[in-house]
Amino acid sequence: MRGKLPSTNSFISAESDSTVVEEQPKKLKGEPKEVERTTEYPEAPHSLFTNREKYFIVVISGMCGCFSSISSPIYLPVLPIMEKKFGVSEEQMNITVVVYSIFQGLSPVVFSNFSDIFGRRIIILICMMIYICANVGLALNSSFGGLVFLRCLQAFGISLTFSISSGIASDMTTKSNRAGFIGLASGLSLLGQAFGALLGGLISSAFNWRAIFWFLTIGAGVTLIIVLICLPETARNIVGNGATLPEKRTFISVAPIMHLPNIKRRREITENVKVDHPKIDFLAPFKIMASLPVILILIPSSICYALWLMMLTTMSTSLTKKYNYTLIHVALAYIPSGIGGLTGSITIGRLLNWQYKLRYKKYLNDVQSFKDRSTVNVRNQCVKFNIFKARLYLAMVPVSLCVIGSLILGWSIEYKLPVALIMFSTFIISFGAMNFLTISTTVLVDLHPGNSSASSSCVNLTRCLTAAVFVAVLSSMSTTMTIGGCYTFMAGLVGFCSLTIVYIIYKSDKWI
Repeated sequence: MRGKLPSTNSFISAESDSTVVEEQPKKLKGEPKEVERTTEYPEAPHSLFTNREKYFIVVISGMCGCFSSISSPIYLPVLPIMEKKFGVSEEQMNITVVVYSIFQGLSPVVFSNFSDIFGRRIIILICMMIYICANVGLALNSSFGGLVFLRCLQAFGISLTFSISSGIASDMTTKSNRAGFIGLASGLSLLGQAFGALLGGLISSAFNWRAIFWFLTIGAGVTLIIVLICLPETARNIVGNGATLPEKRTFISVAPIMHLPNIKRRREITENVKVDHPKIDFLAPFKIMASLPVILILIPSSICYALWLMMLTTMSTSLTKKYNYTLIHVALAYIPSGIGGLTGSITIGRLLNWQYKLRYKKYLNDVQSFKDRSTVNVRNQCVKFNIFKARLYLAMVPVSLCVIGSLILGWSIEYKLPVALIMFSTFIISFGAMNFLTISTTVLVDLHPGNSSASSSCVNLTRCLTAAVFVAVLSSMSTTMTIGGCYTFMAGLVGFCSLTIVYIIYKSDKWI
């Protein structure tokens, strides 16, 4: 039985390899064939939900996370206009981007543990309500100080949804198919970062900059209603595999969709999988980051994300001031980066699933070969499954794309080359950066499946704070080093930091 093999490796749990078994456990009568069962719990699936339902749930949570990412770039195209409106400099306007990134990173670290304990659904509802209030304030605000404060509140309220969306994807999946769902959740959550500038340009050109925040208010309100009706609780410490409903705060914790006849019947015939209740631990993300492999994974991931946000920021100012683009043309120029970000997240998720299954199959063959040798002490010498190699070999592809894209972007703007080159570079930077974020999030969740939201918040913290630092000094770097020199420096930094991935792979056999 494969369920006994993972005892040789602390990184492989029963839930991680349940979908790679050739022997398929029987399904209950009347149960949809898409429900995934395990050999460890033949009468209890890992998740009550079918694949279609999982995708539906992940899409809803990704919609919530999308507001976290869209709120920063959606008004990047109107930064020059807002400079004149509030009578401030370009550096001062960049502060509104920086403070948003800071609070976007800090809030999930402090409060991500709440969703692991009190549930994903109730925390998402609270986040959405705070976010809506902040947007109403921004739409009515007329002072620069108020703009900065409300941007902080906006980020504080909504940023937690990014980590929760990855936590929801982790709740319903095992390691063999987790990357695809996390990739989808990450891609949808960061879709706003890529297409936000396009929407901001279109809205502000048709109306004015205040309409941007009214748009966010309306969009978040509609999403809140969808969440209230359709998003079920998935935290495994509360509902297990979904076969039971939350016992506390049922008026808000139980989604009406869970009472549909099909789902209700399935809950009644499905045995639940019990899990331990975690304790409140505000330091959980920091404990996760205390691990050397985790730090080495987060470093290049954060630098790639910083490059991406710098690229989005540079686009608005450079195309306006250097290419004399109108607002609508600047908005349209962001389309390639949006397409690159979405396709990058989805593509890498599928590739990670494929690579995991391939390496796990090899691992099982190696274990069997040890068992077949009677002279070998299997207990002490059995090969261990290397989760780092199963995930990180693909990381060099996004690194290469970010390096190449950064060089093309910087020198294309520097020498005012055709905009097509700039748009191509934004596509491959977005594709590569989203690849790396999905890889790093998947690895951390694999290592700490019981703290999936806290693990995702580690990625969120480091990427946001790193991006905040680089965006804050972007104007100075561009002035001192020129645009070409600035992005050549970033290309070199990305390449140098990626050596940490090589080191992890080299040392990983000793760390598993």
